[in-house]
Amino acid sequence: IETPDSSAFTYIGYKPYYRTLWVIFRNTGIAYYYYDVPPEVWYEFKNADSKGGYFQEAIRGYYEYDRD
Repeated sequence: IETPDSSAFTYIGYKPYYRTLWVIFRNTGIAYYYYDVPPEVWYEFKNADSKGGYFQEAIRGYYEYDRD
C-alpha cells in the first residue's frame, strides 16, 4: 500500500502477480481495481509528479476495472 502525496488519491497499490492496480479516491473514498496493468505503468504512476494527471492520461479508459 502506498499513501501518495496526492490531492486525488488516499491510497494506491499494485499486485504484480495479478497485474492489478487499485486506487482509493480521496474525494469519494471509493476503491477501483484496474486489471492487466503492466508493471511499468504502475512504476510510472507511483513516481509521477501528478498522480491524478498520469491516471487520467494513461490508466482511466485503458484498462478494465471494477469498483468496490
